[in-house]
Amino acid sequence: MLSSLTIDSLQILGSGVTSYTLQQIEGFDAPDVRLNAYEKPGEDGGRVSAAYYGNRTISLSGIVSGADAVTYEQARRNLASACRVRRDSSTGYPEPATVTFTALSGAQFTLDAYIKSFKQTTDNIGFGRFLIVMVVPDPLLYGIESLTSGQFGIRVPGGVTYPITYPAIYDSSTGGTASVNNYGNADSWPVLTIRGVVTNPTIYAIEIGKTFQLTLSATSASDVIVIDMADKTVLYNGMSVLNAKSVDSEWFSLPSGITTFSFSSSSTSDTGTLEVAARPAYIGL
Repeated sequence: MLSSLTIDSLQILGSGVTSYTLQQIEGFDAPDVRLNAYEKPGEDGGRVSAAYYGNRTISLSGIVSGADAVTYEQARRNLASACRVRRDSSTGYPEPATVTFTALSGAQFTLDAYIKSFKQTTDNIGFGRFLIVMVVPDPLLYGIESLTSGQFGIRVPGGVTYPITYPAIYDSSTGGTASVNNYGNADSWPVLTIRGVVTNPTIYAIEIGKTFQLTLSATSASDVIVIDMADKTVLYNGMSVLNAKSVDSEWFSLPSGITTFSFSSSSTSDTGTLEVAARPAYIGL
């Protein structure tokens, strides 16, 4: 299934790896589904009212070895360090390990995992076994490459040039659109970054018919507004302005395929830009 796997900076599968041998790999297929189901009272059948993916659990088991006691024990310590509990130095909240891996096809993926269990045994000098169990809160797998629309400017509405010469010719609107292609097979939650001067910016995802609007004004070319669709946060120069989200705005994800975005502002003189970034998302290998 995999040709390489790395936990943070420690590679435990791949070309040149001699201290570790992965024997069993589980959890890279589709994640479990949480169903809210019930029987219909007084009649045949039942009903499913909700379906969501749950956490992904990954299990890695194999052999740790070394040519001598020193090499073997160092390999054990390195693996234990890669599987340690990580905490934020300021908040104390747990932090995930970054797991990167390559499929047999050569496609590369990444995920953030929390170590739930780590066990090592020694069978004899220079030879032992390990079992790693990780919990991945995000059920999807992501390609390591970044998808981006690039920075694009505000849509400028069309109009007529004065003085008017009849028959009048009206220009069509220009600019203000760009697209992102999620070539995975699952929805991916994007991060939208607005830079510069904007007034009540509006973002419209055309193919899925979703609109996101903020009722605020950014007045400096150095201003940055970051909208994280997955975390459902809106930061203006690092400060939360979630209350600026209009009541009819919708959080949205990018389905598989191309999504085109339209970017507009209340003032045609605004010079701000929008960038939409995401990663290709996959249900499993």
